Amino acid sequence: RATGDVMKKLAIGRGHPQKLIHSDCLYLLHLARHKPTLFLDEYSCRLEEYCDLPVSLATIHASFKRAGLNVKRVQKLASERNPMVHAAFVR
Repeated sequence: RATGDVMKKLAIGRGHPQKLIHSDCLYLLHLARHKPTLFLDEYSCRLEEYCDLPVSLATIHASFKRAGLNVKRVQKLASERNPMVHAAFVR
């Protein structure tokens, strides 16, 4: 045909590639399950320190969302964190 097809061409890859590879996501999820009361910026610092991977808070939030973790609930728990109660619990 001289005019082309009516259908759109299929997209091979949509959007930007993920910044975190699978092993980095697993580390982040293990960290979240081990210390669920950390803030997103604390997770970012851990990833930068131990994996040498600077990531934004939005990337961490998207990773948690893909994994099915409820970040809002975790942040609420972290905001209610009391160091005196934690110290008494650790003893």
